[in-house]
Amino acid sequence: MESIVKLSPKVGLHGRPGALLVDLARKNPGTRIFLAKGEKKAEAGSILNLLALGVGKGEEVRVTVEGDDQEKVFKEIEAILRGVKR
Repeated sequence: MESIVKLSPKVGLHGRPGALLVDLARKNPGTRIFLAKGEKKAEAGSILNLLALGVGKGEEVRVTVEGDDQEKVFKEIEAILRGVKR
């Protein structure tokens, strides 16, 4: 499953949302989560790689979810990136 997600104008991909994505990846070991901005791509298991993408407030990121429970995990990712889940 792959889609473009626009981050909330109030939320960039910084420490807190990054930590939530890493936690989500760890809680779903049968699922692989990737985020990409331009040519840069990072797996959600590493907060440093996520922060290195440099995704700012209101920017778009391509989210790819592979494996188990793709729809459920994708909805959680959207909530994190849109600032709904804190």
